[in-house]
Amino acid sequence: MKDHAKGFLGLVEDALKQVPEVDVYQIKERLDKGEQVNLIDVREDNEWNLGRIPTAIHLGKGIIERDIEAVVADRSTQLILYCQGGFRSALAAESLNKMGYQNVYSMSGGFSAWVGNEFPISQLMEKKMSENVSKQIRSEVTKEGKLLIYVESTAMPEPKEDEVLIRIEASPINPSDLGLLIGPADVSSMSVSGEGENAVVTMDIPEGLLRMLETRLDQSLPVGNEGGGVVVKAGSKDLEDLVGKTVGVAGGSMYSQYRCVNATSCFVMHEGVTSAESASCYVNPLTALGMVETMRLENHSALVHTAAASNLGHMLIKICLDEDVPLVNIVRKEEHMDMLNSLGA
Repeated sequence: MKDHAKGFLGLVEDALKQVPEVDVYQIKERLDKGEQVNLIDVREDNEWNLGRIPTAIHLGKGIIERDIEAVVADRSTQLILYCQGGFRSALAAESLNKMGYQNVYSMSGGFSAWVGNEFPISQLMEKKMSENVSKQIRSEVTKEGKLLIYVESTAMPEPKEDEVLIRIEASPINPSDLGLLIGPADVSSMSVSGEGENAVVTMDIPEGLLRMLETRLDQSLPVGNEGGGVVVKAGSKDLEDLVGKTVGVAGGSMYSQYRCVNATSCFVMHEGVTSAESASCYVNPLTALGMVETMRLENHSALVHTAAASNLGHMLIKICLDEDVPLVNIVRKEEHMDMLNSLGA
């Protein structure tokens, strides 16, 4: 405490007369028991980026009063605030008390005490990304029944002898991606804490559905089935002719800046094909082909598609025209009709 100004310490002492404290051992014990602990990190962005207590959300002291009502509407909810040493969290808790939140605690010793006891932390990303670091979208389900979506830093992958490193420039969100990205979370409960690249999306998972996710609890999982981009590095001389080529790939973890994949998994595009165009060369084409083949296997003579203006719809139109399959296209807006007519629908 001697390193802080007397005036600041006086404010903290006054705040602690109104704000109860809990220590890191109590919080760790509750987390280990699987109890729901509503932790709020009130530190600065750069501190949060370097590490956080797992399951915590980020509402810095400068914005917590502005954003807390959008994140926690029920003022009776128990909240535990922490900073680096336990001082700023006391002041932030006092502010929340004044706003009507009467069940707010400050974690004594702060994040320093947590780390000092070698309790687990989660690291997000550095504010300034070096050339040895890549960004990646992650999805995490906590034991407390929360789904978290955030951006995390990962070490720049290094291609093995049979691999290439791709700079991912485009990746679609297909229905097949949503199972891992969102799963059974209640989208209506969505809230966002933090700002920009430090934002964390939080959603509730209905209690009855949490059991089906036991195998992924508290795991930070990369997301994205397919994508497109440019090969920037080869793992061996035999693959160097791929460097600079635009490719499509379905290798998982595609919501990343960079991704290493086996060279044989790359679908090399013709000159002039963009990364955005190559990003959808697996899931939708195979789905469209599968729809036509299923129609034939089940002895039907035509198809009806209710999302005809989608990327999949465009592909299905071209396949059906090429194979002379009658197709009924249903769209939601009049302007979509002109677009589909231009494709020959």
